[in-house]
Amino acid sequence: MTNDRKAILRKSIKASVKALSDAEKAARASQVWASVEKDPRFVSAKYVLLFWSLPDEVDTHAFVEKWHTEKHILLPVVIGDTLEIRSYKGMESMRKGAFDILEPTGEPFLDYPLIDLAIVPGVGFDASGNRLGRGKGYYDRLLPQLQAYKIGVCFPEQYVSAVPTEPWDSKMDKVIFGTIMDNEQVIKLGRLEQILPEELGNRSLDSVFVLTDENTHRLCLGKLSGLGIPASNVICIKAGDDNKDVEALASVWSHLSQHGATRKSLMINLGGGMVTDLGGFAASTFKRGMDYINVPTTLLGTIDAAVGGKTGINFGGLKNEVGVINPSRSVLIDVDFLRTLDKENFLSGFAEMIKHGLISSREVWNHILQFDLDQIDYNALPSLVEESIQVKRDIVRVDPTEKGIRKALNFGHTVGHAFESYAIQQNETKLHGYAVAWGMLAELYLSYKLVGFPKEDFLQAVSLIKEHYGSLYITCKEYDLLYELMTHDKKNEGDGRILFTLLGGIGDIRINTNVEKKDIFEALDFYRDTLGI
Repeated sequence: MTNDRKAILRKSIKASVKALSDAEKAARASQVWASVEKDPRFVSAKYVLLFWSLPDEVDTHAFVEKWHTEKHILLPVVIGDTLEIRSYKGMESMRKGAFDILEPTGEPFLDYPLIDLAIVPGVGFDASGNRLGRGKGYYDRLLPQLQAYKIGVCFPEQYVSAVPTEPWDSKMDKVIFGTIMDNEQVIKLGRLEQILPEELGNRSLDSVFVLTDENTHRLCLGKLSGLGIPASNVICIKAGDDNKDVEALASVWSHLSQHGATRKSLMINLGGGMVTDLGGFAASTFKRGMDYINVPTTLLGTIDAAVGGKTGINFGGLKNEVGVINPSRSVLIDVDFLRTLDKENFLSGFAEMIKHGLISSREVWNHILQFDLDQIDYNALPSLVEESIQVKRDIVRVDPTEKGIRKALNFGHTVGHAFESYAIQQNETKLHGYAVAWGMLAELYLSYKLVGFPKEDFLQAVSLIKEHYGSLYITCKEYDLLYELMTHDKKNEGDGRILFTLLGGIGDIRINTNVEKKDIFEALDFYRDTLGI
């Protein structure tokens, strides 16, 4: 990116922040500092260097005042043409709007190795932690000299899809965007018999409940046998997405109530996406919220449903019509579970990995293409799973409530959910991942036609899906019904338009793209022609 383009990007970011009201800025700043305070690095730090400031100089004095008696708070001070680090000596030594000490006394703080943590603002950050620097600012000069753990702090409006690095751009170890996902979901990969006791041992709980379906109760519950959970605290619901309904939800609530669950209890959701969706919703609403842990046992649950905080049930023949966004406290992944999946369920989960490859980067997409679905290498699978999860986490951390970039994760889902809802109405059960794969076929066509998705990548992705995912039989007579189902998509804004997430290329995300009815029907024609329906 040229410096001119960087200037344009900075201007755009500043404009979006400036558009926030004072109340919105204050609320975001409060969330930022709450997330900082919960971060383990801050909790353990003794020497904290706090750079100035959040957007538009949102007041951080209260944060400094709160912590300077417990930690050694250090502040950057401009003296002449140099930037020095000085110890905070109380509010009277500061002036409103800057951390400049009015009359600095004593020597500058030069023992940089003692600094445990640096809290750093910036014009913009990407999800990988790259900071968009100005190129000649004081902070840009000082940051490379620090060995401390660096936390970037900003608002979601300062998210940049990618920061092409220049010599003055510093990489943070972590970025806090001031959202509910900043401190969400510790994700651990390993053997469940080891990582689950470790996770429970870090919590103060009055009881633990386990939610399973009929399949995971039979096949997976044994891995929890060493935890001493009473049989009466194990809840079993019917398997299958068609049972992700109000009746099943009410049965979980009833069991929790009858067996003494409280807000200090914990629910372990042991199962695929159906269990983690319903169990997360049940836990999030029981007594107005109890903690829960997701232990996904399917590839779809591992890659998608268990991560990101979305919970819910189907209602009125529509997918995930009722639910809340509330992240689990952790996601524990035992890849051994994936070895037990049949090919159809494995492919269902892999469809979401295809989507993550398309919306992220050429590198991730190439990894997807190189994975042999006919001879599955379970030793190579964990790294691919971890990479795919990270794609979703990076997006969700910035936009947990799906106001903007999180809509990228809905690529393939506008048409896919319509296919899935149609199948439910026909009493024909189809796995979610298959519906998403079919939806991606249609939406890849729209991307190619409307926003210039490259032909070579288009043909490559279509071939991959066509080879492995079969088809849902529809005729042109169903187009109007499918279109009506798409009008219920959660990305729509109530003005009659159907909004899609499309791709201008690998990783080139175009959210909120209005697509006309004739183009949608043309995409359905392409779907049928491609699959020989």
